[in-house]
Amino acid sequence: MTPAGGAQCCPSGKGMLKRGDRRVFIRLFMAVPLPPAMAGRFSAWAAERRLPGARWTFSSSPHLTLQFLGETVSERRAAAEECLSAVGVPPFEAVLEGLGTFPDWRKPRVLWAGVSRGAEKLSSLAGSLNEELKIRHFSVEDRRYTPHVTLARFRNSPAGLDDLLAADLGTSWGTFTVDRICLFESHPSPHGPRYEILKESLLSSV
Repeated sequence: MTPAGGAQCCPSGKGMLKRGDRRVFIRLFMAVPLPPAMAGRFSAWAAERRLPGARWTFSSSPHLTLQFLGETVSERRAAAEECLSAVGVPPFEAVLEGLGTFPDWRKPRVLWAGVSRGAEKLSSLAGSLNEELKIRHFSVEDRRYTPHVTLARFRNSPAGLDDLLAADLGTSWGTFTVDRICLFESHPSPHGPRYEILKESLLSSV
């Protein structure tokens, strides 16, 4: 099957070829990896919830996205990797806590777990990454950053989701250390995307 947008899988199975374009495109994003135990907590919580129309999206390699680059020419990978080490931010602790939705609770399309302690530092980290990406001529989103982990997506917005989850709005998912940022490649598949770490950079103030 040919993917949408006139793209097709390249012969090696790595990345995408766009029709009429011989360059290889790879789907990239930058994120903070979370402890593997978080995946177990998400899975156990989801198993006890019956949410109409929910498509659970958390993976066995949970992460908190900082910047989504999307389809990127493979030759630009090195420039994206440079951004990781160019960010001068010391490690810090953060707490994954609470639930939220995009765009809002009245017509939810995305359900996510939020961040309480450490949210401002994560926003600052995402902002620093954005500046480094702009210097290297990447197109980035300038909208307000909300640190979160996507838990589920809805094709049709379920009514009364806030009532169904009223007892869960303050759920504490746990504390984690933000001590590294990674460049990920997303590999689509019929069973959901598989995430591969292409580059890891430890945080440091120097």
